[in-house]
Amino acid sequence: MNTFGMPQPALVAVAVFLLAACSQDSPAPLGPSPVASLTVAPATRTVLVGKTVLLVATVKDGAGNVLTDRVVTWLSSNPSLATVSATGLVTGVQADPAAASISATSEGVTGSAAITVMAPTPAGTLSFATVEAGAYHTCARTPAGAAYCWGYNAWGQLGNGTTSSADPKPEAVGGGLVFASVSVGGTHTCGLTASGAAYCWGDDAYGVLGAGAPGPEVCTDPYGQFPCSTLPLAVTGGLAFASLSAGWGPTCALTVNSTAYCWGDDAEGELGIGAETGSVEACTYATCSRTPLLVHGGLVFTTLAAAALHVCGLTASGTAYCWGSNIIGQLGIGADAAPDTCNSGPCSRTPVAVAGGLTFTALSAGEHLTCGHATDGVWYCWGSNNYGQLGNGAIGPELCQGTNPCSSMPVAVSGSISFATVFPGYRQSCAITADGTAYCWGWNEDGQLGNATRTNSLTPVAVAGGLTFANVSPEVYHTCGLTTGGVAFCWGDNTAGQLGDSLTNSSVPVRVVGQTGAATATAARVAVGGRRESASQPVQHSPVP
Repeated sequence: MNTFGMPQPALVAVAVFLLAACSQDSPAPLGPSPVASLTVAPATRTVLVGKTVLLVATVKDGAGNVLTDRVVTWLSSNPSLATVSATGLVTGVQADPAAASISATSEGVTGSAAITVMAPTPAGTLSFATVEAGAYHTCARTPAGAAYCWGYNAWGQLGNGTTSSADPKPEAVGGGLVFASVSVGGTHTCGLTASGAAYCWGDDAYGVLGAGAPGPEVCTDPYGQFPCSTLPLAVTGGLAFASLSAGWGPTCALTVNSTAYCWGDDAEGELGIGAETGSVEACTYATCSRTPLLVHGGLVFTTLAAAALHVCGLTASGTAYCWGSNIIGQLGIGADAAPDTCNSGPCSRTPVAVAGGLTFTALSAGEHLTCGHATDGVWYCWGSNNYGQLGNGAIGPELCQGTNPCSSMPVAVSGSISFATVFPGYRQSCAITADGTAYCWGWNEDGQLGNATRTNSLTPVAVAGGLTFANVSPEVYHTCGLTTGGVAFCWGDNTAGQLGDSLTNSSVPVRVVGQTGAATATAARVAVGGRRESASQPVQHSPVP
């Protein structure tokens, strides 16, 4: 007997039984999960000869768990066209319409991407049909429909398949798409094909790419990481659009039957959808929609203009409607008339008619202001007016929210000069006369008025150089224009190469490099000194009024 009151042989038998049971219930330690799938992103890319694009291989097990500890081997199907490093960095070697397959393999499981290599555009062969300035980059479209961009690219807004730092010369947007129009937002760009298909590329923190899901890549700047796309993504929804306007927070477009849709940021009600429902989601900074949503109200528009935090539209009858933020009077309905309250203050989540009883024949929007050409032949503007950008020859006349000079109702662009078109920007606006002479007024800290000074002006000043312009595009810190001969010029801040001519700032127009023909005589380049403290680092959010 033992202390348990059992014979010794019986105790031994129990011990053996328990040992056997334990050995059956406790399986041997598991080894590493085998690789079940491997995907390579992006699945397709276009890269210029001598340029690079980074591919990322995602390895998963059978349960969908990402495996970060597995060895991945990269291989190019045609190293004479494109090579790939051990880390997935692809380099274009030789231009060819046939794509090279870049494969990644781990434990016998393979994924691949198709890489097409394009030749860079020969110097001196470009001509442009349109040019438009963004916040820190510029894009243009050739008569054949090819898109080119230059300037800041940390958010992929140049569309060349990379996030390489500032490039001061035009580079082709990848993907081989032919665009009928190109619209440049603050930190992204969109294009519309002749069939009405919309594509967008660049920063997707606000959902402005409209691809139905966050951009497939991750871009990084000093403020963090966020979704983006360095190549054009198709806007989801299968809609055919007749026109498109890329703002900073929202992107909006008109279908072929003039129905308005918007996508992107909705923190200030700028999607025009009314009360937010399940159709919006939480994006990087605020609520947004990554798919086009129908603008509320059933209005039929002929023109849409998307800005930083608001949108305006023009009906066939000439009535102007606006929606979104009204903190600086940009809806044109009076400072205290906004029906809703949004993140920053008064707003309207649905279209509201601009006050004053005016009818318009044209409408355009800057960052925090809107301008329209009335049937009485006069140009009117409303919104932010802290630098005289409304063109009324003064600051104000109101203080929106008690501190911000503005006009919450349309005021006439004053002076003796008759303008054919007015182009509102950020704190400055520009215009052209019937003979193509360009004038600008307002803020001029970076030389963006183009008159060879850095002095602000409450009245229009002629852009230097004696050029004849077909259109002008003022943005935050720089301005660009296209002459009647199809030559693009830019002036103002050039910290990121957005002037398309080296990295030197200029307070007079400089010709974008790479264009056909000999350079015409223009004003001597005037460098701009005394840089803004904020100029060193572009930011994603729209600048304050």
